[in-house]
Amino acid sequence: MSTFKLIVLQAVMIAFSTVSATITSKISGYSYHLGSCPVVDSQEEFRMDQFLGIWYVLYRTSTRTDCIMIKIEPTNHLDKFKITEISTHLIVGLTNINHKYTYEGELTVPDKKDSARMEIHLPATVIRRASFVVIMTDYDTYGLVFSCQKLAFASRQAAFILSRSPSLDQTYIDEIREHLNGYGINDFSF
Repeated sequence: MSTFKLIVLQAVMIAFSTVSATITSKISGYSYHLGSCPVVDSQEEFRMDQFLGIWYVLYRTSTRTDCIMIKIEPTNHLDKFKITEISTHLIVGLTNINHKYTYEGELTVPDKKDSARMEIHLPATVIRRASFVVIMTDYDTYGLVFSCQKLAFASRQAAFILSRSPSLDQTYIDEIREHLNGYGINDFSF
């Protein structure tokens, strides 16, 4: 194949990948960035036993999905937890059909010294495996989680503002967004 044909083929593949990634990111709640995952701090002295339970995802970057809840439960293994995401489907939500769908996966703690820095495995999604870092939480009211998956030349990232109730005081939201911006993570796509 000639050099010109190879260049054209590469340009078409890059354009297709970019369009596909953009569409997928709007569905999955992840945005794509060139380079590796940003380094974020994790919650100091994290207590998973207090973080377990139901969380409402009030804000999630790059998603069109509403009414997301996650439930984190213990398993028989000290370093593994069951995570269930329950959400509504954008398109089906316009009909009278029951439009909730559920993803089940696993959170693992690779390093017990930093238990807020976990790995999430969701086998039924395009995510498969990614980091799941609890950046900040007071356990009773709010939480901020950052997730990132390293790809060949890019990373797929998402941030989640969590609440124990379906709403959260704007003061908490502003504080969490400011904290997130401190890492250079764009919160404008919430």
